[in-house]
Amino acid sequence: MKKILIFIITATLFYNCKTPDSLRSSDDDLRRISFHTTDLISIAVPTIYEGNIKYLDTNKRKTWVDVDDVAHDNTLLHSLSDILSSVTVYKTNREGSLTLIGNSISAKDETYKVIYDFSQTQTIEGDSIKKSIGVAVRMIAEITTSKRGLDLTNLFKLSVDAEKENISGSLTVRSIGISSQKVNQSIPTTTDLSPASIATALQTVATIKSSIYDNETRITPYLIGFSVHGNTKKQEVESIINNTSL
Repeated sequence: MKKILIFIITATLFYNCKTPDSLRSSDDDLRRISFHTTDLISIAVPTIYEGNIKYLDTNKRKTWVDVDDVAHDNTLLHSLSDILSSVTVYKTNREGSLTLIGNSISAKDETYKVIYDFSQTQTIEGDSIKKSIGVAVRMIAEITTSKRGLDLTNLFKLSVDAEKENISGSLTVRSIGISSQKVNQSIPTTTDLSPASIATALQTVATIKSSIYDNETRITPYLIGFSVHGNTKKQEVESIINNTSL
């Protein structure tokens, strides 16, 4: 299978987001975001993970334990060592299924689901896939395009295209596996795509990032995404994506 390219935002955004006040002037921040490639595919509907994880105990020894047998607080974060900011682009089909697209350039009059994940996970090897287990702050853009050739992975360009009405749709922010009163209250309601809503979403990411190690924050590992071996066929990948029993 031709290598699937998923564009990612540099990992520094997850841990080094600027303060909410500075994010109000977000054009320069968005321009500085750079993109690389990874084989991570974020799944559209994360599920609570049930099973064993690699756990780093108080003596800094890694051992396999059932996820239900360890405290779901900030001590669990030490076992989630993979820090990544990623974006996965799907095209939404009329019947509701998702097709992974291997590039970020849009066609005209199509609908896309773009998932921006700021995640902290660990990788667990499976028979045919590698599962990313952990927590994430997720921005989801449901986009309908009115122009072809738009870069849907670039947050700055997305903001510009929303202002120019080249795209329309909605933007949602979700906290996956990170819960506290502060975090729950920071989540904005779903809004239309606009430069202001993107800036607000980034402020929310910064707020949750600053709360992740708070004592009152509850950490619940989820299945966030997966990667596949290089010889996996495209049809097999799409079957995994649309299979809720992943």
